[in-house]
This record gives sequence, C-alpha cells and structure tokens, in this order.
Amino acid sequence: MRDVEQRPAGPPLQPVTTRPARPAPPVEVAALTDLDPDLARFLPPDRASAARRDIPVRVITVKRGPWPVEPLASANPVRRSRLLA
Repeated sequence: MRDVEQRPAGPPLQPVTTRPARPAPPVEVAALTDLDPDLARFLPPDRASAARRDIPVRVITVKRGPWPVEPLASANPVRRSRLLA
C-alpha cells in the first residue's frame, strides 16, 4: 500500500465543463465536369466519362462579399485550385 498525499485545504474543485462538439457541416461532392461542362466539351466521349468519374470536387457555398485571404494563402499547395461560379 502506498501513501497518498492529501490535497491542501481550499475551495472545492469544480468540474470541468466543455461545450458539446458542433457537428461538421455536410460535405457536398460533385463531378467537376457536371459543374462546368465546358471543361469536357472537346473531350472524346470515353475521356469525358473518365473525367466525370475521376475528378470529384468538394463544393462549398460562400457568402457574397470580401473573403479573408489568409486561409487561402496557407492552404495545401497541391489542393489550392478554386473554381468560382
């Protein structure tokens, strides 16, 4: 058996409270060529079909107005492309 050190007298400990986690917003994914059909306009049908299947993109909606540029500047350079519509 080991000795347990007593906590000095003082105010009682308060429970730690945390906010419930907010659910993540739903992620919408679409085929890039569905969003901008002109990108596949000159492709042969088999290549257009492959592009539709192989190039999924995340779709987000942003409010009209100025955007902060810092999040865009620090984004992963491999995934930095933006298509605005």
